[in-house]
Amino acid sequence: MPPLDLLSFMGLIATMDVLLDPIYFGSGNTLYEAMVYGIPVVTWPSDFMRGRIVAGAYQQMGVADAPIAPRLEDYANLALALGRNPQRRSTLRQALQQAAARELFADAQAVREFEIFLEAALAAASRGEKLPSGWKPHPPSV
Repeated sequence: MPPLDLLSFMGLIATMDVLLDPIYFGSGNTLYEAMVYGIPVVTWPSDFMRGRIVAGAYQQMGVADAPIAPRLEDYANLALALGRNPQRRSTLRQALQQAAARELFADAQAVREFEIFLEAALAAASRGEKLPSGWKPHPPSV
């Protein structure tokens, strides 16, 4: 398939029933593009971060019964079962679209934590220092 412009690519995603999170490679942008339409992305969280992005997004969204295979051996069967069950896909699609709009695309906490990181990193750099290993953002108390 030739490369597509964004509008054509998004149109293609909108027609899909299920997307597969590529094992050992992982999804990034494609996950977010799929969530615009609530298209389920079947995943198996591998040992590396790149293979845990989709599972992490489902956790962030608080999606019950997300299509996460507990073992690699379950990945294909989970995808097939979801592909063959239009009622479950429809229910999941609505849940994903709503959760993504609320928890993934409007995540003010992530933005605030990034702001805190930038402020702390700039302050440390101005003193000729680096942030300590294991540094974590601590939002100010309100």
